[in-house]
Amino acid sequence: MNSQGLNFEISSNLIPWSEGIEEVEIKKKNLFNNILVKEKIEINLTQDNKIIYLKDGAILKIENRLIIIQIQKYYLVWNRQNIFFGKVKVDQMLLFAFWNGEEMVKVKGYYIDVMKQGYWIELIKNYWIKAQVLKVGILNDDLKIGMWNYIYKNYNINGGQYNNQGKKIGKWIELSEVFGDCNQVTFN
Repeated sequence: MNSQGLNFEISSNLIPWSEGIEEVEIKKKNLFNNILVKEKIEINLTQDNKIIYLKDGAILKIENRLIIIQIQKYYLVWNRQNIFFGKVKVDQMLLFAFWNGEEMVKVKGYYIDVMKQGYWIELIKNYWIKAQVLKVGILNDDLKIGMWNYIYKNYNINGGQYNNQGKKIGKWIELSEVFGDCNQVTFN
């Protein structure tokens, strides 16, 4: 495996979605001197949903894309609460997340007429115990608008801006798909 003490991240848009091998350029962090360097490697997506990272025929890392999905199914529970005014139920719901049985106080949002509205705090797609990252911003009729940021270990990471049609505009900072405790790589 990775005997040189190197750690690297791959943007999700670089991972091939059909079986086969594809060459990509990555940024890797040398753990001895903390310098990011560019390098070309090969990514092999297999029939059994494994992602194999190769350099000159040597396996650098193997990941199973289904593991995080399974972890989320076991530990993550969503709870919707209807909102009432007196005895009248309104078309609004409050969404809560629970991780390993404990309510995640920060993760919340409102539905009005089955559409996400207002201030939301969401989990990143690959959220788990070693990647506790939140996305924070405003939704209007299910469209992200305005500034959206990430929160990781109580640190704010500027994300970027959405226009009123929900399209990204301007300069963005994106987290790598496997951002977490062991890998804090971002892309501009």
